[in-house]
Amino acid sequence: MPGDCPSITLNSAAGPSLAYLELTPACNNRCPGCINESFIADFQTRELKVGFHGIPLSGESWHSILERLPHSINSIAISGGEPTLHPNFAAIAGDLDRRGLNFVVFTNARWRAPSQLINTLIKLPRFQGFLISLHGATAESHDMFTGVVGSYTETLRNIRRAIDSGLAVTLSSVITRSNWSEIPNLIELATDWGVREIIFNRYLLTPDRIEMFGPFVQPPTLSQLRSAVQNIQSLQELPNQRIHIGYGPCIPQCFISSSSEGCSAGQASLVVDPWGNIKPCLHTDLLCGNLLESEFDIIWQAQSLRDWRGIFDNSCSSCSAFGKCGGGCRAMAVAAKTDRDPLMTIPLT
Repeated sequence: MPGDCPSITLNSAAGPSLAYLELTPACNNRCPGCINESFIADFQTRELKVGFHGIPLSGESWHSILERLPHSINSIAISGGEPTLHPNFAAIAGDLDRRGLNFVVFTNARWRAPSQLINTLIKLPRFQGFLISLHGATAESHDMFTGVVGSYTETLRNIRRAIDSGLAVTLSSVITRSNWSEIPNLIELATDWGVREIIFNRYLLTPDRIEMFGPFVQPPTLSQLRSAVQNIQSLQELPNQRIHIGYGPCIPQCFISSSSEGCSAGQASLVVDPWGNIKPCLHTDLLCGNLLESEFDIIWQAQSLRDWRGIFDNSCSSCSAFGKCGGGCRAMAVAAKTDRDPLMTIPLT
């Protein structure tokens, strides 16, 4: 499954086809760029925000969630936190498999019992592989992002275990001030190891989060981000390139031209948080209803989701790249309290 944002579509009437299940807020990394800002107040301590101090859903409750998902859902992405830390992870994965739902696992690959986890998943025909976070080609850059010394070595060791077991692995890397120049090395590492795909993600951070985490946060400068995208594009286009290289969250075409595409979060996909709340996107704290309390159709047609789908700067409609870009990242527009992605510049002609 490429990246953590589905490609753009303008039709939500048929219902979503992809659901992200955030099983748990628990994590053994301390990344200040974690997508779970919906419920994590402090990434160094994993302290929950006020209002999210209840116990996350059990395996039985996740079974009820799956019962309530619409029939249009045919793919699942299990995420967290670190989803393998959920005490009922194996049972939830087995439930998905029995339902005939293809699924992938978003993970940092710092597993408590690697052999046991691999042996569990390799027996499930619907398991499609791992999307593993690797945030640098060196221990220094990766560990700086995760906040855990030694995480790079442990993650690489388990990537090798998964690949040697015949399981598919996609890598996911957030572009930071520490790793933006390491992109060729990351791609070379992934290719040499037999990884099938590598996804590069822009660092989705708002000024308040940068202020909150201070030295722990290292977003690239705009110049570094442009250079990183240019590097990715040149490596994508090599005639002998042996690995698929893609993007996660949308990068506006007016910021820099690239193969990045717009996002259909809240249209073709949805997110279920650890308490059963529906969100349109992994990167927003917009809660649209609880699936254990309301019918899916009511939530899906709620005003909050209709408003979300309509977020884009009016000037985008005249842009020649709008069909590809869709106006950029809605989550960043919401976080910035505006109707435009902060990376947007002027419409293209």
